[in-house]
Amino acid sequence: MNFYNLAGAWFAVIIPAIILMYLLKRRRQDRPVASILLWDQVLRDAAANVPWQRLRRNLLLFLQLLAAAALILAIMRPHLAGGATGGSVFMLIDTSASMQATDVAPNRLAAAVAAARRIIGGLGPRDEVTLIELGQRPRVIVSACRNRGQIDAALASLRAGSGSAALEPALDLATALAAGKRDASLVIISDGGVMPPEAGYTVPCPVRFERIGGPANNLAVEVVAARAIGGRLVGLARVRNHSPVEADYALELTVDGRPLDVRRGRLATGQSCELLWELPADARVLSARLQGSDALAIDDAGYAVVGERGPVNVLLASPGNVFIARALALTPGVNVTNLNPDAAGVAPSGYDLYVYDGALPSSLPNAPLLVLNPPAGSFGAGGELTPGEFLPPRDGESLLEFVSLADVAIAKARALTVPRWGHAVLEATATPLIYAGERNGQRVVVIGFDLHQSNLPLRPAFPILMQNIVGWLLPGRAAGARALAPGEPFVVRPAPQAESVTVTTPSGAGISVVPPYPPKPFTATDDPGLYVVRERIGGKESSSFFVVNPPPLESALAGADSLPVTATTAGDGDPLPGQRELWSVLAWLALLILAAEWWVYNRGL
Repeated sequence: MNFYNLAGAWFAVIIPAIILMYLLKRRRQDRPVASILLWDQVLRDAAANVPWQRLRRNLLLFLQLLAAAALILAIMRPHLAGGATGGSVFMLIDTSASMQATDVAPNRLAAAVAAARRIIGGLGPRDEVTLIELGQRPRVIVSACRNRGQIDAALASLRAGSGSAALEPALDLATALAAGKRDASLVIISDGGVMPPEAGYTVPCPVRFERIGGPANNLAVEVVAARAIGGRLVGLARVRNHSPVEADYALELTVDGRPLDVRRGRLATGQSCELLWELPADARVLSARLQGSDALAIDDAGYAVVGERGPVNVLLASPGNVFIARALALTPGVNVTNLNPDAAGVAPSGYDLYVYDGALPSSLPNAPLLVLNPPAGSFGAGGELTPGEFLPPRDGESLLEFVSLADVAIAKARALTVPRWGHAVLEATATPLIYAGERNGQRVVVIGFDLHQSNLPLRPAFPILMQNIVGWLLPGRAAGARALAPGEPFVVRPAPQAESVTVTTPSGAGISVVPPYPPKPFTATDDPGLYVVRERIGGKESSSFFVVNPPPLESALAGADSLPVTATTAGDGDPLPGQRELWSVLAWLALLILAAEWWVYNRGL
């Protein structure tokens, strides 16, 4: 046993003080009495003239000395060697959606916080704690802190999210922070339901896994979708039983806020079923919700938005450019009609999007346009040149979202002059390469080079770029509405003439997106449910939707008994052991002894 406060031993002076009080002779005052026959013992005591008396065996004295000894030890703060924590402790606390489960009262996150406080309570005053939130993205909430009040406040601020927990980024962060600390140790507090590293993970310090919760009763809505099948609009929902026993379900389908049907059934453990409904032709928003309650409420509902059911018709005028034809055909909901450029004197009507490669009609259609390698003298195109290196695109450029140009090379391009109605999307040192804007009320994208003069069509970036372009030219039509995971950004593509765009979250909060232009990706998507995008043009308002659904991984509450994280001794030294303080036990013991002393005194023993 060791002590944190040896100076507390000075409190031991209370022991001789207590004994001295029992040695001192008691002072008495004279009082006249009728007889002294009953006072012989008192007279014998009073006969001594010295101020001291012989110390006799006394139960009260023994109890008081015992209580004083316990208090002295408590003040000296003794401690015992504990587990594998101490020194610099890096604590990862799971805040994924499954930590909302109530199989551990009041919920798993509260139990995780209690476990963290118990571990921290066993540390010494010189041990420091770093708390890392283990969520979709790791976040340091307290760094190298010894202030127990600050650590406790940080623990109290934790909230379970709606997404999954990615273990590897959190381990990367903890390992980087622990670099150079010879006494580091790692504690992971989780239910085990995390996204693990693909090939395991090794940390250069001792690691400890504190598991919270276990198998629990839970039914989940895994999928909600709508499809056009045989000219009919069909809704689909999948329900899975994650409970360790068979379970009954009752699933209610709601269309545009109105209940449509309730389906009931029974599922064995681990079993799922898919349910189909024929939907009204004008349906826009579906929600499927499980009736009743279980250990996890966040996965009891799922949402879907019915996309545009009519196909997007695209006219392609190109001299056999298979790259652009295939890229357009890969875009969901797009039907491509090929037209020989020689026959494109007058653009035929009836198409949603017109794509011209190397040639233009005598009269441009009043519709969205995609122009590749425009002839000299049109759309700001000049002679050919070597474009040079790419310049960094502007922040938030939606047309280049997820487009990697690291391995793209362009040999020849036309010198482009961006018109006043457009803005440069991609630039090189010698010339703009792609620009976009609104011309005569219609959106236009111009690509100023021949695809055959580059390796872009052979790179993964090309189909992504084409889908982004078609999605921008035809907002809300080409790819349909998206279902996002919690925290995933939503790219808002308003019409150029939009006066304002506001997104209303499932909680009812309205968040302005436009102005300013260009709009930044909307990132407040933590809550599952329906999001309404309201766009105002010329005093009129139109609405579109997108949804956020919790990840199915979080519904499997059984978690894991272990994590693929191992420790190595490759650090700078052996970590210090954790310490378990005993002062609170000794303080309670002293209180009990004093209570016993009071009881003995009142009984006159």
